[in-house]
Amino acid sequence: MSGPSTCFHNECTHYAERLSGAGVDTELLGVESAYHGFGTGPQAPVNKDFVQAQLAPVAARLSLPAPTLSPENS
Repeated sequence: MSGPSTCFHNECTHYAERLSGAGVDTELLGVESAYHGFGTGPQAPVNKDFVQAQLAPVAARLSLPAPTLSPENS
């Protein structure tokens, strides 16, 4: 996951391309309103979306329902 405003956007994109090229199941999620370090403030909507996007594939792989973030666990 990367946003266009993060200082590592190009590196993240390149890494995802390399993983995919090596046959690793890869998904690059671009978060338009993301800034560097955006995952550290859990109350912002962009961060809740980020956490949700991280947890959903794990839940799917484990055949669990997609998690939802409620106010008490965000």
